[in-house]
Amino acid sequence: MLPDSLDEWEKRLHPQVIEVDLLGEIALSDEEVRLLGQQIGDLVRRKGWTQAACLLRERYPCSYAVFMVAQGARGYEAGDFWSAIRDATSLPIPPTQTLQWGQLFEEVVQKLPVAQFPPLGGHRYIGPILAHGGIPDYCLADFFDHFLQPLVTRPEYASLSVEEFIQRRLLQASVTFLTDRPVLRFLEYGGPLAVDFVERCRDMALAWAERGEIPSPEALGLPPRVVHGYQDWLEGRARPSLRRRATYRSPVLFLDPWG
Repeated sequence: MLPDSLDEWEKRLHPQVIEVDLLGEIALSDEEVRLLGQQIGDLVRRKGWTQAACLLRERYPCSYAVFMVAQGARGYEAGDFWSAIRDATSLPIPPTQTLQWGQLFEEVVQKLPVAQFPPLGGHRYIGPILAHGGIPDYCLADFFDHFLQPLVTRPEYASLSVEEFIQRRLLQASVTFLTDRPVLRFLEYGGPLAVDFVERCRDMALAWAERGEIPSPEALGLPPRVVHGYQDWLEGRARPSLRRRATYRSPVLFLDPWG
């Protein structure tokens, strides 16, 4: 049964939050994220932002933080984070208020026993939200194209540890130019959490290459959305028309002798 109040959500989520490093490790279905967003939106409509923010900070911190991360991972698209939050909460959230929502997330997460990221560049508040989700759905294809696939197929990387591989790829301008920023920030600043994520993804890719099957998300220790994203990516490689619409960039000439 799904929780029907924020009190129930907090009771359910708090024990899970204290067991994880990244808030994105908490598995929520799309329906659960949708319902949680509706209840947060209802609270803001009833109480107004100032009073609602106080309640979210003091009584429902886990509910708020987990929602922001989960919805960001699902709804971020091409630099746009807030449209997904607006849609999920059915709130207008004008640009002047996005700073308040982001600041509240920062305040809440600083008091939780989860990973604390250094300044990530870009937007102060959106960066850590997306980093806690790992790699957003919209950016998974870039990760699979420019990191996971080379890791499991290119001989020059076979002798490297995953950490060494990440560091080497991040130094290649041709890679960083073609890869969405949330991917690069998570891999650069995620430390052991990012290394562990890539290792698990490598296990997934090797299982497919060797046996033609992908283990369950539970067996891999990966969020279901990442495993499903990899399945979609594989299908997209077989049927290019299914891949996400290309994002065109101005041409750049690289001198990358180590690429």
